Amino acid sequence: MLLPQDWFFLSHFADRAIAARNAGFEVIVVAQKSAEPSSANMSSSDRIVQMGFAFHEISLRQGGFNPFHQIALLWQLLRLYRSIKPNICHHIGLKAILLGTLVSLVLGGRNIVNAPVGMGYIFTVNTHWPTRLIRPIVSVALRLLLNPSGSAVIFENAEDMNELAQYGALRIKDAVLIRGAGVDIEAFHPTDEPSSSPIVATMVARALRDKGVNEFFEAAKLLRVSDPRIVMRLAGGPDPDNPTSIDSATLTAWHNQGIIEWLGHRNDIAEVFEQSHIAVLPSYREGLPKVLIEAMACARPVVATNVQGCRELVVDEQTGLLVPPRDAVALAGAIARLANNAALRRQMGNAGRKRVVDHFSREQINDETLAVYAGFLNTGSPRR
Repeated sequence: MLLPQDWFFLSHFADRAIAARNAGFEVIVVAQKSAEPSSANMSSSDRIVQMGFAFHEISLRQGGFNPFHQIALLWQLLRLYRSIKPNICHHIGLKAILLGTLVSLVLGGRNIVNAPVGMGYIFTVNTHWPTRLIRPIVSVALRLLLNPSGSAVIFENAEDMNELAQYGALRIKDAVLIRGAGVDIEAFHPTDEPSSSPIVATMVARALRDKGVNEFFEAAKLLRVSDPRIVMRLAGGPDPDNPTSIDSATLTAWHNQGIIEWLGHRNDIAEVFEQSHIAVLPSYREGLPKVLIEAMACARPVVATNVQGCRELVVDEQTGLLVPPRDAVALAGAIARLANNAALRRQMGNAGRKRVVDHFSREQINDETLAVYAGFLNTGSPRR
């Protein structure tokens, strides 16, 4: 598996890797090491090794799209793939897809699984001029490398799949829809919401502008005036490698002003939702947000934006409320509506829990992923 960072493997792909190992595959993880420990002062890469997986470090997220850095990465990947000789190459994320597929093709590999997992900030941010400059180049590269002959492309939502098919980057016969990372429905289980005031609305996400953190802050300012019973919490830290990251100083200032409660990075997400009444994600675009699956598994109603990925998961007015992206007023209104209606929160929370159990358990996602792997080995092409 080639993917952006070690922590992302742990949060989104470890269950599938364990299932693959149990099915007889040897799983090798290639990713960039993250700077902060994941838990108990152990780094994410050390946890991966402790779990029994081989880990190779590569600086996939550093250097942006600097051409010299990409050439160095290509050479590093070429040497690594030539040494490992993988039977199946699973590339996760935009840069991993482009570089990993190119190296795989150079070495004659055909068993390629590409997983866009959302389109990344390249396709969601319009105010960052380097992003606007590089987007046409990346678009052409996707048409060439997303879906080469004999490959499979895993999508987390149907909208991204159909969009890339219309663009000419994908053959629909090679597309596989696997909705998200799945969730442990035993670890993320329903609990009674906190019985005492205040009403807590929690956003769990990296502190990125394209995750809607600015809108979350603006909504918090509005609610502080209109409904001060509501507390807005943000669980997640900055991501310095992402150009849309909000720095720690800004987050600390918001916290000190009393507008939001900034919890920083948290690993105990089930406990975070147990202490919350409402889950919030005002993202600009998603693949399929695992954090909302986790919130729904905990029987928490959600407020999310009406964008790709979120609307694949959230059924508006049934499991939560969908609002327009980049609209802090609508976001504040939806949060206030749920905050003032406990019966509606319970109704939507229960409906969300049922939806996750029926469609988004980790067992189902693991089985669907293993079917793609097994199809290559059994028939030479991915199984549907």
